[in-house]
Amino acid sequence: MRKENFMKKQKKLIKLSNLLLDSLYELKKARLQQIQTMVDDFSIGCSDVTKNSHLFRTAIEKGWLIGAENIRSRVSRNINDFSYHIQRFKEFINADETVLPKLSDIYAELIQMEQEFGELSFNLSEKTISVTTESITLEDIPLGPFEIKLVIDQISSLYSDAPYRIIALEPNPACSNEDVTHPHVSSERLCEGDGHVAIRSAIEHGRFCDFFTMAVNILQTYNPDSPHISLDDWGGASCYDCGSTVSDDDRYYCDYCDRDYCSSCSSCC
Repeated sequence: MRKENFMKKQKKLIKLSNLLLDSLYELKKARLQQIQTMVDDFSIGCSDVTKNSHLFRTAIEKGWLIGAENIRSRVSRNINDFSYHIQRFKEFINADETVLPKLSDIYAELIQMEQEFGELSFNLSEKTISVTTESITLEDIPLGPFEIKLVIDQISSLYSDAPYRIIALEPNPACSNEDVTHPHVSSERLCEGDGHVAIRSAIEHGRFCDFFTMAVNILQTYNPDSPHISLDDWGGASCYDCGSTVSDDDRYYCDYCDRDYCSSCSSCC
């Protein structure tokens, strides 16, 4: 029976590896499509230059000096934008090519993830793979465990949207906004901060264990410079008069006293 369960698990991991490899193929295709769009835009820009060149020559030959000056002004206004797009196009097209990993590489990533995080949670019908953190406490505020769920079909949208969600399993959201379940998580989306480039690179190259590790590290760290809601305000503000905790929606600020009050005490100020 153990051998049978082991074989079933191996088959699931191989199928999951194939799904992840297919998603990386679609991501690479999406990147090439972006390059194609840039090539098309560059081609249109070159066509506009040629068109303006002919108009400018005709205007000069016919002595339409005002028209020639208008064309010169139009070219002058557009040249900075054109230069910017050329530079961006060069940087994008000359970037290091992302080499797709082998199926065996992705399979090894899944095995490494099991060793790092314990048994993986994956749903082949929904095409998701998840890792669950330990219960997280930041500055004495318990936030509970989080599920980091990677949606495999959304990996191809990496350049426009994060293909994963951060789900609070025992939510203790900020008093003023229940969608903020962590100082760096709002509506199940992680504020990656300085880790954005590294996270995207890990997914691009199929280093899924690195991706989950980085996401967990961000959840276990509090950056007071860029929270959705500061931990100091997690429980809401205190009414200066009665001391009760109030959310932003029920808080009244008195400009004269420079104090916060609840709705019941605000009329007394």
